[in-house]
Amino acid sequence: MTRKSMARTNPIDPNTGITLNQLAREQMKLRLMQDIRMDITVCQQEGIDYKPYLSELKQIIDGFLGV
Repeated sequence: MTRKSMARTNPIDPNTGITLNQLAREQMKLRLMQDIRMDITVCQQEGIDYKPYLSELKQIIDGFLGV
């Protein structure tokens, strides 16, 4: 199979970049949620209030959103 015929049979989807970005974002959200859940679990076991940490995270996100 020549390079030209491969290009015709395996076209690059113009949405590949968007799809990869969406996948990366989903993976980041999963890692973030896992980290937050672990932090909450440890805090609950140690009797530490975890809500200030969540509020700080929310403030950071709100800063990006201009809220």
